[in-house]
Amino acid sequence: INSLLERNLNKLKFDNLKILASNNKIILTVVALFILFFSYLLTPTFYKQGDITKELKNELLSKFNLDFTFNQKLNYNFFPRPHFESSKANIIENQKNIAEINQIKIYVSLDNLFSIKNINVREVILDNVNFELNTKNSNFLMQILNNDFLDTNLKIKNSNIFFKSLENEVLFINKINNLKYYYDPNQLKNVLYAENEIFNIPYTIEAIDHEDEKKLYTKLNLGLAKLQIENFLTNDNNSKTGSATLLFNKIKSLINYEFKKNFFEFSYFDDLEKQKFFYSGKLNFKPFYSIIEGTTEEINASYLFGTNAIIAELFKTEIFNNKNLDIKLNINANKIKKNRNFTNLFLKFKIQEGLIDIDDTKVEWKD
Repeated sequence: INSLLERNLNKLKFDNLKILASNNKIILTVVALFILFFSYLLTPTFYKQGDITKELKNELLSKFNLDFTFNQKLNYNFFPRPHFESSKANIIENQKNIAEINQIKIYVSLDNLFSIKNINVREVILDNVNFELNTKNSNFLMQILNNDFLDTNLKIKNSNIFFKSLENEVLFINKINNLKYYYDPNQLKNVLYAENEIFNIPYTIEAIDHEDEKKLYTKLNLGLAKLQIENFLTNDNNSKTGSATLLFNKIKSLINYEFKKNFFEFSYFDDLEKQKFFYSGKLNFKPFYSIIEGTTEEINASYLFGTNAIIAELFKTEIFNNKNLDIKLNINANKIKKNRNFTNLFLKFKIQEGLIDIDDTKVEWKD
């Protein structure tokens, strides 16, 4: 023990003491900096609740054009990132509550925590939200895409959209598993990406806002149905025109369309490679008038005239008795399915003033 003490005491020379003191200064400096940084992170806890609520409400309105109301106290936490959290909140549109939020987290930048007026929101996460939408505000989630997401993200998780009629009856429920608004540096555009479910069918949707070109790109993917729809919609002042590509079981089809206030026109090309089917149509809503024309290689007549066919079902509703209806349907088919003896079907179906006319329909007999 004595020799051990002697060896260690001999090492305590003046130079070693200077190094030890220097190391202690470094340690003390690191500890002091840590305490200062920790104190800086805690600064927002001293803000008045009314002041921070007002500033965050204004910041969210400025960034997302969303009017939030907070029904519970905003709690501040700095782990894992500085953020404010509340258990209850709402989104108001036109003085109506359209979303009830069970949990909201507002992540803020590390910059300017000393200044309540310079707090910068970097990300907002809404969890367990119930949206109530109808035909008047059905485009609500798409409209959010028009904001600036260059340095801010918005996420919605584990939520539901209750789509209601104007009589406040629930028509269907869309479940949102994950939805995110963000800025894509490669596209230089705002992007919406969502993983949803409707009628227990999972699907994903992606939307990109080309605001400078007044275009909206959407991509819908129904994995179980093996269906993918890509759509470009151009929004002018007087009309909206679009082009949608459908990919179903590796068969590609194309729809071009245009609609105005009381007018809708479209053309559909089925199976672009083999061009099996083509039809076009015009619909005028006030007054109602429509004409649909099509050509196809083969037609299944049971779809039109069978016991449970769409035309038979419409007859049961007596909708064709309406004297304001003006409908024309012209279809040309080279073959009739399951009927080898009949070829070249010329179907002309007309409804005017409550009267149905199919006198011009022709079918050729194959010898």
